[in-house]
Amino acid sequence: MSTTRKRKIVLITGASAGIGRATAELYGKKGAHVLLLARNAERLDSVAASIRKSGGTATAFPIDLADSDAIKELSARIKRDIGTPNVLINNAGAGPWLPFDVTTVEEAGTMLAVPYLAAFAITHAFLPDMIARGSGSAVFISSPLSYLAWPNTSAYTASRRALTGLAETLQTELEGKGIQGEG
Repeated sequence: MSTTRKRKIVLITGASAGIGRATAELYGKKGAHVLLLARNAERLDSVAASIRKSGGTATAFPIDLADSDAIKELSARIKRDIGTPNVLINNAGAGPWLPFDVTTVEEAGTMLAVPYLAAFAITHAFLPDMIARGSGSAVFISSPLSYLAWPNTSAYTASRRALTGLAETLQTELEGKGIQGEG
């Protein structure tokens, strides 16, 4: 039996900037193999280089998280080539803050696709393996707007409330299955 501890695998969506980048760099410094997901390949490569420069390990995966088929394909590739992550950090999100009357249905759909549907798809892809393993963490980065009403944010607020609802529901469903939230 090997005494070498296996490196933690941490998957982070929205890893190219802001909270996602900072979280990725922190996990990289702690020795995790960080899987970086976001649309912008150049910024992802910059984050991966920063993690490697500090002695960590990172792999960049440029992806449009609004594309559920792309998520299925990438998730299968990650499981096959790297393994099931120990920690999923659903952080991706985007969208303009616009008054309701000028927000198009398409813009609202895009804001629901990322973060909510992307987090649902990513978590759905890896959670069964985490449950079978009996360990793992699923983290959902939301916003204070998931609990507040703020002018000119109807679609954004709805997407964040959906994400928070998903996180809270999974917390109850996964009780006793070895899956935790992690901060």
